[in-house]
Amino acid sequence: MNEGNKYFVFGQANKLFGLNQALLESMLEDVKPLVGKSAGSLGINIAHADNNDISNETTTAQRESMQELLGDRVKNFALAAAIQEPLKAAGDCKKLIATLRRDMSVLFGFPAVAVFLYRPETESLEGISNEQGADSLWSTLSISLNTPSSLLAKAWHKKQMLHSFNSNKTDPVMLIDRQICQLLHTDDMLLIPIIHGARVLGVIAVGLKRADVKRIKLNQDFMRLFIGEAAKILHNLQASTHESVQNMTEIRTSFELFARKLGHEINNPLSIINNYLYLLGLKLGNEQMDEIKVIQEEINRVGTITLSLSDFSIDSIKPANDLVDVNVLIIDLIALFDAGLFKTHNISTRLSFDNPTLKLSTHKDKLKQIVTNLIKNAVEALPEGGGMIISTKENVTWGKNNYAEIRIQDNGPGIPAEIMAHLFKPVKSTKGKGYAGLGLTIAKNLVDELKGIIRCDSSAENGTTFYIYLPKDI
Repeated sequence: MNEGNKYFVFGQANKLFGLNQALLESMLEDVKPLVGKSAGSLGINIAHADNNDISNETTTAQRESMQELLGDRVKNFALAAAIQEPLKAAGDCKKLIATLRRDMSVLFGFPAVAVFLYRPETESLEGISNEQGADSLWSTLSISLNTPSSLLAKAWHKKQMLHSFNSNKTDPVMLIDRQICQLLHTDDMLLIPIIHGARVLGVIAVGLKRADVKRIKLNQDFMRLFIGEAAKILHNLQASTHESVQNMTEIRTSFELFARKLGHEINNPLSIINNYLYLLGLKLGNEQMDEIKVIQEEINRVGTITLSLSDFSIDSIKPANDLVDVNVLIIDLIALFDAGLFKTHNISTRLSFDNPTLKLSTHKDKLKQIVTNLIKNAVEALPEGGGMIISTKENVTWGKNNYAEIRIQDNGPGIPAEIMAHLFKPVKSTKGKGYAGLGLTIAKNLVDELKGIIRCDSSAENGTTFYIYLPKDI
């Protein structure tokens, strides 16, 4: 730039932007090294003359090559922007990994792709499966990061791409890497760490042939860009999952504290009632003790259910099976209802057992709750003076399995079709205040826990019959 042009440019800059010549010259000095560095990264050779003029010393062939390189970079950025949306649309880690594997196969021509995520609790890389069949084998693989001989562990520690061409295939420590290659159906593999910031979230393993190396080197920058975008989304998903787990833990802790307080408050009056029942039994004598014991058992069961609300460990929800005499359990419940619910509604009952001693290995309290809910449900639906038949059968075949059957049949008006369509789902009760509409839902859930089956037949002509099938062998 000659002196006249230079002063003209400085004058225009001062008029338009209020930038004086000294400030502009200072800015130009600061920019010169950045311009040189940027040009150098693109292979453009520039020179500064003594008069500060800049000349481009690249040849025509070099400029054409740089234009092609810039075109590839623009294309790669456009592709990266296009693939962000499908990756972001993945709602969880498994869906993201499925999309990642598919896109890597399409974009880079990899015949097989596997993803291993870092698990800090075990200091290992765990294979992730997202399909059935052979793909499920990935979830059986776990690579300890304390075993640096594995290429996956090395890629994780070094935070760089590695390949297996120079590995010693006879080294016994490399067995896990050979297994991965077998699952990828190739002799060799490329390992690509998934990096977000300073953290390595996992490692991608892809099947590789020597002929693919040149093509992969040409696409290396785009591959890093693609993996970088996937790493951001994976990091956000993992952070969201971690936050959800923390929130659930806080809710559970709060609920357990509330349940313990509730259990304490409920069990205090229950203990007093039990003491009074004991004293009442002493006054009434032995003739009434059986009825008193049934009431005490029910009160104790309420206490046990209340206390169990605060314990959500796996051991607490496993059925504590007893050898239960099903017929005796039903007889005791009928005796309990006879003096109250049946009498006030003028309900008649009949029992029918094909074997007087039907014994099952099952959870006694859960079975009692099921039968209680179904009896109460029937009584509340029956008109004044209605009737009910409760029967048991020792051996009923359902599919390939053998069950015992409990049948509760009433001669009521039947269940409306609109209710039958969602019989065991929680609904707003139509019975008025004091009814939650949960009796059948609870019964169904308890039958499921006992590995049983529950079904219902109902019509206006024949009333309603509930069938409970409990497995003979658990």
